[in-house]
Amino acid sequence: MAQFSRAPVVTLTGATPVTLVSAPGASARKVYEGGIAVNKDSVNQTFIVSFVEGGTPTEIGRVTITTLLSGPLPGAPFVLEATDESITVELTGAHTTTAPTAVAAIFEEP
Repeated sequence: MAQFSRAPVVTLTGATPVTLVSAPGASARKVYEGGIAVNKDSVNQTFIVSFVEGGTPTEIGRVTITTLLSGPLPGAPFVLEATDESITVELTGAHTTTAPTAVAAIFEEP
């Protein structure tokens, strides 16, 4: 049964990519419908969203969020159709005080 769901909240500590939307199962699809970035840090942060296929990331968007505010993540909608595809998010640099977070909405088709 197809359904909307929320991916787990991820914490970003720097320029290391974190999986925002995991790969779909075999013969399934996931649609990244969008996400929210929450900048809990004391400085502005730039969030980079990437499509990863076979371990190779391709940037699909970036957004700078002012300190202590939240905003939409770019790149949606985006369809994942293979078990080696995912969506990641990272910062352009390290956070200074409190690590920012992000969460995504997804639509899953079995």
